[in-house]
Amino acid sequence: MEQVVNVPSPDISLDNWITLANRINTIFASDPKVAGVVVTHGTSTIEETGFFLNLTVKYDRPVVLVGSMRPALQSAPTDLSIF
Repeated sequence: MEQVVNVPSPDISLDNWITLANRINTIFASDPKVAGVVVTHGTSTIEETGFFLNLTVKYDRPVVLVGSMRPALQSAPTDLSIF
């Protein structure tokens, strides 16, 4: 697991997308045993990121975008009962 980009979903940029696509392509190129990649992503721009990755990832292996929704100004929950 690694963090490639950490920006609020509405602030994602072309440079962020290029960085993400390059990292995914590098992962797939360096290890043919990698079955796929999972990307956690805010829901505001998840479809644009998915479209961009569909055009730029050069491998026929799954890239799964998982949406996570929390307003940018809301702090993370501190209640340990929330999973």
